[in-house]
Amino acid sequence: MKYKNICLLVSILVIAIIPLSARQFSTETNGVSKKIEIGVSALGKPSEVILGKNSSLYTKWITLHDDQFPADLKGTIGLKPTYWSSSVGFRFESEITIIPKEDLSAIEVRYKTLDMWGNVSETLSATFLEDMKAGTEYLYKDLKWRISEEVARDCLISLAYIANVRTKSGKVYSFDENFINQEIANLLMKNY
Repeated sequence: MKYKNICLLVSILVIAIIPLSARQFSTETNGVSKKIEIGVSALGKPSEVILGKNSSLYTKWITLHDDQFPADLKGTIGLKPTYWSSSVGFRFESEITIIPKEDLSAIEVRYKTLDMWGNVSETLSATFLEDMKAGTEYLYKDLKWRISEEVARDCLISLAYIANVRTKSGKVYSFDENFINQEIANLLMKNY
């Protein structure tokens, strides 16, 4: 009897785990050049490259998705390092489109950045506290985070995902941290 209960429990766990891994996936694309420019000449061309002048590296943008999560990010999004001004310094910029699958009251989008050595260097967050209707696209432009020169120089990969969602009915969902950590481990194995 004990053996049958264990077999039944293992069968239930296997059935529960298979859909979990099948529903989660990632998309990726090349992001932007590691050359960060400052200033623009009268002809509209950059006047000076201040970081990565002799680099051929491009950033990698990765977005995590979950078919059973109550919202998703449209496409593959990432962070663009820019130089803003001498008083502000460097910052990451991004644009995102959120597509709710249920009516929402709040949502948090996160980015994890990995440097060229494979270390998670920053975790950035954008929280939107507003009602969102299911099936409607919500575009957010001009998202900005202030960063150091070192982070601007060293960031090679940005990993975007919806971290938390609060539905209109009050249910709270959090993205699977195990999947995030597995994706980071997979990236490091690919030798980005």
